Parts: sequence; C-alpha cells; structure tokens
Amino acid sequence: PRLVKDIAAAGHEIGSHGWDHQRVHRFTRATFAADLRRSKDALEQASGTPVAGYRAPTFSVVRETAWAVDVLAEAGLRYDSSVFPV
Repeated sequence: PRLVKDIAAAGHEIGSHGWDHQRVHRFTRATFAADLRRSKDALEQASGTPVAGYRAPTFSVVRETAWAVDVLAEAGLRYDSSVFPV
C-alpha cells in the first residue's frame, strides 16, 4: 500500500490489472466484477485517488470476453487498455 501511495503522490495514475491476475476468460461476469471490485477498492484506499483505467492480464479482452467492457463501465472505470490490435 505504501508504494501505491508513493506512486500516486508522485503524480502517476493508478490503474487496475485485477486482483488475482487471471485471464478474463477464466471468470464469469459475476466473478470478474468481484475481482475488479476487490482490486479497485484496494488501490483506491491505498492511493487515495480514483481508479479510472484497467488492463486485463495478457490482453485477454477479446471477442469472447467483450462483456468485460460492460462490467468495467458499471464499476465506474473510464477506459480499458486490454485489447491488443493484431
């Protein structure tokens, strides 16, 4: 928590990469929402700043897991950096 606080205090944005570092396809919509909420809450408490962005482990937001973007929006995140355009 101290490192996150120091990073935020230095002016850097804090974003979420998830709590359990699992690929999105390993989650259901509900378990993904819970994992995101846990990560977001911990980061916001540690940094004292809102978490606005997310990037899924291994860029795992793909066509089959596109539902995750809706979950991110519902959680109040403003952007996602999980899609790897190849």
